[in-house]
This record gives sequence, structure tokens and C-alpha cells, in this order.
Amino acid sequence: KIWSGADVLFTQAGNVGIGNTTPQHTLSVAGNLYVRDGAVAGTTTTAVLDIAEEMAANKEEPLESGDVLIIDSSTSDWFVTKSTKPYDTSIAGVYTSYPGLYMGEGVQIGIEHNFTNKAPLDHDGKVPLALAGQVPVKVTNENGIIQKGDLLTTSSTPGHAMKFTLLEFTGKETPKELANKLNENEARRNSILGKALEPCKEKVCKITALVTLQ
Repeated sequence: KIWSGADVLFTQAGNVGIGNTTPQHTLSVAGNLYVRDGAVAGTTTTAVLDIAEEMAANKEEPLESGDVLIIDSSTSDWFVTKSTKPYDTSIAGVYTSYPGLYMGEGVQIGIEHNFTNKAPLDHDGKVPLALAGQVPVKVTNENGIIQKGDLLTTSSTPGHAMKFTLLEFTGKETPKELANKLNENEARRNSILGKALEPCKEKVCKITALVTLQ
């Protein structure tokens, strides 16, 4: 260290610790942080950033970066699990790769978490769930080739998103058929994960998507 007071420490590496005697980042605060009439910003070396929250999951389920996750209805716990069916309205988000804001044990801003190298069973029942922002997502072309800007939803391929489409109308539907199609399309709109920022022309890919849950 090059200078320290009762609660503040500056290191030779240029890091500042407030309530922290061993700061490993440019600014490390141990305690509550209050910001008024301003903004908190951070920079990282990653290409995509998102807002993520730590969620509980089954410790025995293999989960990894890019998996599309839904609310687990098979348990009374607040668990997320891998998606397995098209247009699932229980969609929750994506297992993140590089969150820019991570809400786990406290709120961490601009810290370079990297979940891409974690093994599928290393999550230990705590999954970093991307709620919004740019996120690498596993996708499949089971509902057609994905183009940049296409809406995405869950698919029958576990943990993968697919192109979102609505049922088309022929004009020859009976009243019952028309009502069923309208109801199905309304349900599908509640399963939107976000928008593709990259195309996918292969059977499966991992692309960057803008998560904007509906």
C-alpha cells in the first residue's frame, strides 16, 4: 500500500479499498454503497454485458453458459431448470456468460465474472440468470434459419432457443379454429426471450442475443 487512513487504502497498483485492506479491483467497497445525482459505470474487456441475478437450481442438473432456463414447476422451491418445449411461458432467462451487473451476494458492477468455463455441474445449485442485455445463447434452427433481428423463444431442444413465429391465418377457419389460433398466438407472445443479434444457419449455434423478456 502507498497510503491508508482509517477506512480508505490506496495501493501501488492504483486500486482503492474502502473498508477493504486488500482491494483487487480499481474500486473495492466493503459495506453499503450510496450514489446520488450521479451514475456508476464500469468497463470490462468482454464483448457483451448483461444484468444477471443469482437463482437457485437443482445441484444434480447439468447447466452451463448459454442455456435457456425456465421456472421449474416440478418443485415448490424457487428453482430454474433447462427449457425443453417450444413456446414455454415459464421462460426465465439465460445462464449468463459475462454479467456487467451481477446480483448475488450483494450487487457487483463492472466485475469481470466469467462463467463460460464452468463445468455443467459446477454451479452448486446457484445459477447466474441473465434477465436483460446482450447474452450468448444456445439456439437451434428447428423452426427455421435464424436471422439477425428475429424474435427468439424456447424450443424442444433442451436449453436452446429457436425462431419465434405466430400461427398464420388462412381466412377459412371456423369460429372455433379462429379462437384457438388467437389464443395460441397470445400465449406464444408470452414466451419471447429476446432478439437475435447474429444469424444461425447451422442446426445448432451459440449466438449473441438481446434478452428482453416479454
